[in-house]
Amino acid sequence: MVLSLTGTIRGRHIELDGDTNLPEGAPVKVRIEAEVSSLDERRRKIGDLCGAWGTDDSLGAIFDEIEQERRSRGSREIDLDGAS
Repeated sequence: MVLSLTGTIRGRHIELDGDTNLPEGAPVKVRIEAEVSSLDERRRKIGDLCGAWGTDDSLGAIFDEIEQERRSRGSREIDLDGAS
């Protein structure tokens, strides 16, 4: 029996986009062919990720809080002679 399905790698597991109708624990042979995205598709994905917070109004308050916390701690001592 030969099936051709697409899926997504999740760590050491492959999540299939369809059902195989094979019983749980059935041994299978896997041949992986990575799908290559077009340049336009990769640019779109990068654009989506880079602009993900672009309309989030809460970011200003979050970054202000981070800045205030950093300033309240004062400066840190750094031992340049210590072990790395």
